[in-house]
Amino acid sequence: ILYIYTANIKEEYQGSGCMKEIGRALATWLVEQEEKGYYVSVAYAEAVTPAGVKTVISGYEMEPMEDVDEAGLGHYILKDGMKAYCKKMLEDINL
Repeated sequence: ILYIYTANIKEEYQGSGCMKEIGRALATWLVEQEEKGYYVSVAYAEAVTPAGVKTVISGYEMEPMEDVDEAGLGHYILKDGMKAYCKKMLEDINL
């Protein structure tokens, strides 16, 4: 089980590309682990800010769980083993 806690990034750093680089590093690591026979069966995330909500919905394409409130804050689940996420993050670079 992979648990992702969305970072509360200061506004001055949002959109700077640092989160995309972190995402690419995570995706690269996940692909390497799958090549070794390991895989993610389920991923969970917790969105604690509006930016986090955007990340888990748009970035990870996760589904809300029962505790998500009207603002979208709460826990999310991704059942595809993060395959779509890895493809999305790594599509514009060569491994």
